[in-house]
Amino acid sequence: SLNKIDLLCLSGGFGTFLRPYSAVKTGLIPFELEPKCVFCGNAALTGAAMTALDDTLVSTCTDLSKKIISYDFENNEIWLDEYLNHIPFPHPNT
Repeated sequence: SLNKIDLLCLSGGFGTFLRPYSAVKTGLIPFELEPKCVFCGNAALTGAAMTALDDTLVSTCTDLSKKIISYDFENNEIWLDEYLNHIPFPHPNT
């Protein structure tokens, strides 16, 4: 359920170039998640650099990694079918 999501981080290419409003408009995320959405840019690179410069962050990262839930939609055919069927692209005949 969407109310269980506290924060949605868009990272990588999405987090660099796609703003939450655009993610909603294109159907990437539901409208209800827009206020919970933040863009993180290149989060992996930033985190690696920060950890390399501060040894205390290694334990913080280890603790966080145990709490994070990550979903891989890339190979989920059910999600892909649902996503593609709900993208609000205009019909080609309009």
